[in-house]
Amino acid sequence: MITWLAKNDLGEEALDLFSKFKKAGFRPDGQMFIRVFSACGALGDIVEGMLHFESMRKDYGIIPSMEHYVSCEHCGLWTCWQVQAIWKKLWSSLKRCQWSLMLMFGLP
Repeated sequence: MITWLAKNDLGEEALDLFSKFKKAGFRPDGQMFIRVFSACGALGDIVEGMLHFESMRKDYGIIPSMEHYVSCEHCGLWTCWQVQAIWKKLWSSLKRCQWSLMLMFGLP
């Protein structure tokens, strides 16, 4: 329902529904946050989107996946410097993963 509201330029209603969802005691999952980012993008509200992104990690312990980062970028929630910082983090994570695999398997 949140997706439908966001896609039909009813981002405010989508975020209200999300608030009611949380107040009712339900726990959002990673897919729900992707829909919330879409609603924030429909509103053009970067700050609201960032608050939900931080809440996803801090309040619900959901580790952002590539899908989360891509959905934020797609919805226009990232500025250029934020995208650059994210790619640097992802790249350094990839390098650490490569080193770990090389050490684990003794690859050259």
